[in-house]
Amino acid sequence: MSGPAGPVTRGALQAVLAAVDAASYGYGVAGAHLAAADRAAAQRDWAELQVTRDGLVSMLTSRGAPAPAARDAYALPFPVHSPAAAVSLAGYLQNRLAGAYLGLV
Repeated sequence: MSGPAGPVTRGALQAVLAAVDAASYGYGVAGAHLAAADRAAAQRDWAELQVTRDGLVSMLTSRGAPAPAARDAYALPFPVHSPAAAVSLAGYLQNRLAGAYLGLV
């Protein structure tokens, strides 16, 4: 994506940023319910999302587009009170991220 972003590209980047912010929040919730090995994997995924977020913010600001701040909290698609639900949430979040990224192609 070189050159100034058009409105569609800006919107797509902002949609991915919103999905990354929501996924970051969700991984925090999921991590609280996971055992040590799975929690470590969730923490790595969360850290990767932070790097991705920083890159998206940079892309948007370099094009003069606003990079909306993350919300304080996000609605979860279902209650998460167990390791199984936490793993399901992580899968759900990854699917949402993939859908958001499709808007860039």
